Amino acid sequence: MSFRSTRDSLKSVFGDNIHFSRDGTATVKRGFFYRMGGSAQKLAERVKSIVPEAEIIKAEEHYNSWPRDSFWEVKFKTPGMALEASPKITHDRGETQKVLDEALAGHTEMGWWHDSDATEAHEIASKGIHEWLDEYNRGQGVGGRDRQAEIHVRNPAQAVIFLKELTGQISDGKWENDSRFSHEDNWRWYSDAKVKISPESTGFATAYYSEYHPVPVPGITRFGKGEEGMAGRMILYVRESGVNPNYDYPTLKKDLQDLANILHNQRRLS
Repeated sequence: MSFRSTRDSLKSVFGDNIHFSRDGTATVKRGFFYRMGGSAQKLAERVKSIVPEAEIIKAEEHYNSWPRDSFWEVKFKTPGMALEASPKITHDRGETQKVLDEALAGHTEMGWWHDSDATEAHEIASKGIHEWLDEYNRGQGVGGRDRQAEIHVRNPAQAVIFLKELTGQISDGKWENDSRFSHEDNWRWYSDAKVKISPESTGFATAYYSEYHPVPVPGITRFGKGEEGMAGRMILYVRESGVNPNYDYPTLKKDLQDLANILHNQRRLS
């Protein structure tokens, strides 16, 4: 069975609950409230029924007290299922800076970054964007139901720049003393949110939604204007993470504007 047919067969059953990594493994998760006879082992058996040659790496139950989600997780691999290799990641600072300057389209003053920024981006590349996001989201939403939120972005690049740059800016720096965000710790709606790639249903879903009292939205498009090298860092994160090796400044500006629109599109968390 080819990779495409294997992937399509699995996605037809598990939909958005399955993620494929570049190392040839895949992870499927299924949430539960009551077990109703289900288990991680039965989920693994379902995988094997679809792809008999699948090698199960782990089958685990993750039980959490309400309001945190409980779920079963099965990680497996199948011969021939490896995705195309990650783009070459350079560890040479001079070469990285040269590539970044080209991506900034002449705005080289925006290209300030630390070696640690590249290292963090390489971590995403080594895990794959979906596995990295899954790990991040497992630690989110632990502050109780009243603070749970999900941000549904359009593409992987938006997920990377939001989590690696924007959440830190919202909770610190220029926004730290902004009364809109310090009031009732409103900045935590962003830092506590789960982030999901959902091109068909973008928006900002919160457990306590009110059209009369929406969560305040920062002017994130300003972060693409060169302040403290933020634009350069965001491009670096996206390129070096492997989600878009050709990411450039015009694309960053479009993504920031789109993210601003997404955060204004608020709804109740289902």
